[in-house]
Amino acid sequence: MGSEMCIRDSWEGTPPPFLVDPTDRAGVRPGEAGHDGRTLRVTDAELARLSPGMEQYWRIKRNNMDCVLCFKVGKFYELFEDDAHLVHRELELNYMGKARPHAGFPEAALPKYAEQLVARGYRLAVVEQMETPAQLAERNRLAKVANPRAKAERAVRREVCSLLSPGTLTSASLAGPEARWLLALTMREPTAADPPGCAGAFGACLVDAAASRFVVGSFADGPTLGRLRTLLAEAAPAEALLDADRLPAAAALVVALAVRERCISRVRGADAFPSADTAAAELDANGYFDAELGGCAGGAWPEPIAHFRPVSYTHLRAHET
Repeated sequence: MGSEMCIRDSWEGTPPPFLVDPTDRAGVRPGEAGHDGRTLRVTDAELARLSPGMEQYWRIKRNNMDCVLCFKVGKFYELFEDDAHLVHRELELNYMGKARPHAGFPEAALPKYAEQLVARGYRLAVVEQMETPAQLAERNRLAKVANPRAKAERAVRREVCSLLSPGTLTSASLAGPEARWLLALTMREPTAADPPGCAGAFGACLVDAAASRFVVGSFADGPTLGRLRTLLAEAAPAEALLDADRLPAAAALVVALAVRERCISRVRGADAFPSADTAAAELDANGYFDAELGGCAGGAWPEPIAHFRPVSYTHLRAHET
């Protein structure tokens, strides 16, 4: 495994403080209102007490706490702490060493184990080595030439290269013949234009990543949320992404009855569910519908979704030009 991934640290085998009393990035504890289960607060001072490889591992893991992190080390993928316990339980992998929880498997076994974990509703983040030890040595050499006081890095560069989950599989061999829909769901309060008895309107998008298909739309619903229940029954989504800032508890409960709990992400903030104007600007700025990418002339939105383009944004663009 090499010195870069030594799992001994200044806590001498005991759990590090950020695992003893865990909080999310904002300092909110599990069970408290607004807790973000995707993140973990790990300070720079705590990272500095880890070996170079483990420091790198936790810099990545702290932003992917909702994923099983498969961390590439040489020809193996290694897993630590709760992830090690999970693969020991789900895949019957043996623990490695006698210090902190640690497990692993050869790189050739990734497709097999990934298929098993995703089939059970888990998300995987696969971290790959982006350079060899020789390339790391050369990078350090060039850094020294540019700045003689530069501190040499001891861990090869690694990045999250793929995310696998029940609703985002693009490989037909993993996804299978049936559609695996990923549902993104938000909601707005009822307005005067809605029909009597309306409890609000849902905005929904269903994505079948393996088939490159998506269905997008909106619908008003009543107090019993009958239309939402029908959508969930017909689509049977494999995974759900919920707008926790806008979705009421009753709607979230209906989704929870139809989708595995571990396959539901409750996200907050404008970055997760941006406004219509922001989403439209993102589509145009990145040229999603440009003609050279198979889109329409002048980057016009395709007819089936053109009516979703927000009027306010169209007026804004006309004013800018």
